[in-house]
Amino acid sequence: MNCKYPLTGLSFSILLGLGMQASPSSAATFTVNSTIDGVDAFKGDGVCATLTGECTLRAAIQEANQYFRNFAIPRSSTIILPTGFYQLNIPKAGIGMRDTDGIGDLNIYHELTIQGTDVASTIIDGGGLDRIFNIEAFTPDYLRKPLVAMSNLTLQNGFASGTGNDDGGAMLIEDGSFVDLNNVIFRNNRAESSGGSIFLDGGYLTLNQNQIDGNTAAYGGGIAVRETQKASTLRIEQTAINNNSASLGGGIGNLFGLVEIYNSTIGNNQATVTPNSDGGGIFNEGSAILRNVTLSGNTASRNGGAVYTQAVRANFPNTGAFFTHSTIANNSAGVSGGGVFGNTGRIGGNNSIFANNTSAANPNCSGMLAVSGNNNLSNDESCRFSGEGNIVNVDPRLSPLANNGGFTLTHALQSGSPAIDAARDIYCSPQNTSFSEPRTRDQRGISRPAGTSCDIGAYEFAYLFSGFLLLNLDLLDFITLPIWIPASASSLDFVLDNSVAQIVGIELAEQGKWNSQISPDGRSARFNLFNLGQSNQNGFLVNIKIRRDREGDVKLSVSNTQRVTEPSSILGVAILAGYLIARKRNSH
Repeated sequence: MNCKYPLTGLSFSILLGLGMQASPSSAATFTVNSTIDGVDAFKGDGVCATLTGECTLRAAIQEANQYFRNFAIPRSSTIILPTGFYQLNIPKAGIGMRDTDGIGDLNIYHELTIQGTDVASTIIDGGGLDRIFNIEAFTPDYLRKPLVAMSNLTLQNGFASGTGNDDGGAMLIEDGSFVDLNNVIFRNNRAESSGGSIFLDGGYLTLNQNQIDGNTAAYGGGIAVRETQKASTLRIEQTAINNNSASLGGGIGNLFGLVEIYNSTIGNNQATVTPNSDGGGIFNEGSAILRNVTLSGNTASRNGGAVYTQAVRANFPNTGAFFTHSTIANNSAGVSGGGVFGNTGRIGGNNSIFANNTSAANPNCSGMLAVSGNNNLSNDESCRFSGEGNIVNVDPRLSPLANNGGFTLTHALQSGSPAIDAARDIYCSPQNTSFSEPRTRDQRGISRPAGTSCDIGAYEFAYLFSGFLLLNLDLLDFITLPIWIPASASSLDFVLDNSVAQIVGIELAEQGKWNSQISPDGRSARFNLFNLGQSNQNGFLVNIKIRRDREGDVKLSVSNTQRVTEPSSILGVAILAGYLIARKRNSH
């Protein structure tokens, strides 16, 4: 049954006059039960129902908009959107006319949460008629800045076209709206002007574990940000922005706004519409902050394969692109700056890799700006690093872009990479409070450092092995191995395959409840984890210390076993499908 709130604005006013107050915490919940695109029969009566009685997505949004306004104390609504294919088929208003929530795109005026089932089964399709959502604060309540949240959805085939209606192929956010999007896929959306999937034109947008894939526009093929009368801030976390295209900013276009990107990948986007297209991954004319980000495979026909940045407003000192623990590799540009092109403003880099990019001139970095910062790495001198600890003219030894764990793809460091243990630890230290983001994990969520120091780039190096590791140890030497354990299991069995070495210690590398048992001869050990001090969806680190006592190869076998539920449990070994990651570090 649909949630019913049969009080109209008039009847509610009468009740207020009689002294009856609504609870400020009340909220309406509407459960959609039809995939058709139908309008609400009696907007504002609190009942989500078309003339034939179905609760459609459009009718639910219309009731939510009215429910917010019918109360003296504004309150939120929730729409439950079950599994289904929801295609919009009500045409938009004519040229020069503004849509309402009953025609064209779905207009959201107030605080609202839309919850889908999952991205594979809850799909909203624009049908190529109009964009899908227009999120705007209703004028009388403008200063409230409503929060709109969506999760577990796919938005596809939106099309923003026509004079004054050509921004935001799937979603237009304006008038200072605050929007949170979690686990949402945007694919195959188009905008004739800006923002193939999303256009943020005044407001605050957070993306977490989203996929922005295969969208097109003239500016900002994936996402466009513009700050004019109202501030615009885009925050991206654990999100993949891939295969989008535009004339400027294949992945992202940013005009005057603030874009913060963390633990994400921007890959295979294109700015190749014209011979003068710039910024395959990002075209930045505001402030772009990137931490633990991989930019790979992006292409521009002219400059800035991965990033093109320029300052177009005077007296804005923070205009520019700023990279920390990021990897900018395998991007290309037809003219200059296959990696980064800096026209005006600033480019900052710390603990980042600028390498293996291609262009006719200055393949990694180009333009009027040098990269200022410390402990960066490049395979040439085109970035003109200014700072300390920078490494140039060396091969970073990167593996191809792949799924190395975590939500997004990364370039793994190969054994012997000069980026290993070469970072400046202040930028990955928990004591450094100059950043708002956790600094002690890499893009995948794996703890830093795994060695004596953090590694340069978005990926923290570890040996990947299947079942055993051969250790290179001198006689009477110690080695401490941080072993990365997937979150699917929390018990390990360690076995030394001969008697030339002993396990002398084993402990959890982070806070949590655990125990271990080492055999009397030191040749085997069992580690059990019961809980972590701070949950981590990716896994945890265990440190095992080994001493070599006699000549001979040291071979350590590791088995990942079933999860332990009681501290007294000693389970038999049951090897699980998956992987273990280890990293050698000498410790005397």
